[in-house]
Amino acid sequence: MIYRNLVVAILGSVMAASVGLPGGHGEVLARSIPAKNSSPWIKAYHTRVRLIAGTAGMPLSAAPGSALRAGIHIEMDPGWKTYWRTPGGAGGVPPYFIWDGSTNIKSVRVDYPAPSRITSDDGVSIGYKKEVVLPIRIVPKDASKPVSLSLRLDYGVCREVCVPVQSKLKLLLSPADRGQSQMSQEAELVARYARRVPRNISKGMTVQPKPRKIEINLGGARPELVVEGEYPGGLEGADLFVEAPEGLYIPLPERKALGDGKAMRFRIDLTKGEDPKLLRGKTLTLTFVSANGQSQMRWKVPEG
Repeated sequence: MIYRNLVVAILGSVMAASVGLPGGHGEVLARSIPAKNSSPWIKAYHTRVRLIAGTAGMPLSAAPGSALRAGIHIEMDPGWKTYWRTPGGAGGVPPYFIWDGSTNIKSVRVDYPAPSRITSDDGVSIGYKKEVVLPIRIVPKDASKPVSLSLRLDYGVCREVCVPVQSKLKLLLSPADRGQSQMSQEAELVARYARRVPRNISKGMTVQPKPRKIEINLGGARPELVVEGEYPGGLEGADLFVEAPEGLYIPLPERKALGDGKAMRFRIDLTKGEDPKLLRGKTLTLTFVSANGQSQMRWKVPEG
């Protein structure tokens, strides 16, 4: 399964139809009032979305090259979900960001908080329920001038059937806002979700999970990837998500807690995904998540 092709096919066939759905995307809530810390809420199909500023409390004279913070805040109706950057085996539409029209931006990066696997009648997907904030890191061309964010956000929302949604959002980040002495509620929300973004594994980590062992078998009757993950903060919410490049699909793992209560064994049956031989020499991204820490690493599959 190649996600890029799947997304293009779904967007091409469903996007036009979704405009006519009840509460069609692009309708501004009647009670929405522009505020300097956020854009107005935009109501979409069983969701609403806005941009929020995360710059309050930063020094007014930010050093050249330093990143400003903002966030994409999505709220979902009860029972509905949206997707991580890799939607999972049940399919779905990952978020897609177009920043055309933004000004004073040298670079922009959207981060993803740790997701969860979500089981429903249509299978198992990876994503978020109730709400999520996707933290944004912006490096301005000129830190002394305002940054104007203009975002076209494409994302999927699902209860039983995935529906692609599109919203257009704008937010001005002013240098004066960075001189506030206290963080706004919006900035605190961005910071809270930024703490849930998996960090690259390093030797100094004490709470974040890390691998004990990684083994892969690409041949024989039982091709599989087996990872033992160590979770110092405990196994509540412990999971592993593995991504391959070039749109190659890797199934979700089977999970089994190990005897010490701080480790989990993950087994991925590679016969349920692409031809296992296509993974030779590829670099995989492993994302470890739990209620008490999250981390990620890159691991190269042996050539042989």
